[in-house]
Amino acid sequence: MTSAIGLGIDAGGTQTRWALVDASGKTLGEGCVSGFSALQCANESGVVHLKNTLENLSKAVRELALPTRIYAGVTGFVSGSSSGQLLLALLGLQFPEANKLQLGNDIEIAFLDVFRPGEGYIVYAGTGSIAAFIDVDNNFHRAGGRGAMLDDAGGGYWIACAALRHIWRAEDECPSVWQQSAMARAVFKELGGSDWLTTRQFVYETGSESNRGDIGKLDSLPVS
Repeated sequence: MTSAIGLGIDAGGTQTRWALVDASGKTLGEGCVSGFSALQCANESGVVHLKNTLENLSKAVRELALPTRIYAGVTGFVSGSSSGQLLLALLGLQFPEANKLQLGNDIEIAFLDVFRPGEGYIVYAGTGSIAAFIDVDNNFHRAGGRGAMLDDAGGGYWIACAALRHIWRAEDECPSVWQQSAMARAVFKELGGSDWLTTRQFVYETGSESNRGDIGKLDSLPVS
């Protein structure tokens, strides 16, 4: 009888982390691929990104073992949604050997990594931000985590957008003042230029759901 191999997937906006474990809990391998969100199920380009990301994940995992059980915590996932059905189907295509596929959101698995149900609260700030609690009946309670368009205050994407907003408002008031700002110099160096066209292309042409993690990464730039 083949030993059970479990694959855990933590998919966020910035990156997707995975780990393989055997029945005893021993880690067989881990790694990361591009980030993705359940919200990408709503459009064709997003689905293409999902397929490519899961294919890359599958290739890396299969070099180590074939998982029989998979649990994926995906940012933007809501139980009972059509996106969940699509995600399960895409996972099934990449891992046909798995006899058990489960989905949750990324905050649920983050909570359960630290607490048992009913034990505590988690405040999480990654690409987005949320506070959450799972009670003793396994009911999920949340505050925030409503997405970048509504809030996600304190998350990487929110911080990066606030920085870019500050930089360009300062430029409107005093052109070329960015040269006196360590933050602006670091951001423009990362973007590859100090002109508005460069920023506009980065934010609006690559700023889709699949790339908001790239924008969020600006919050961790070294400033000197």
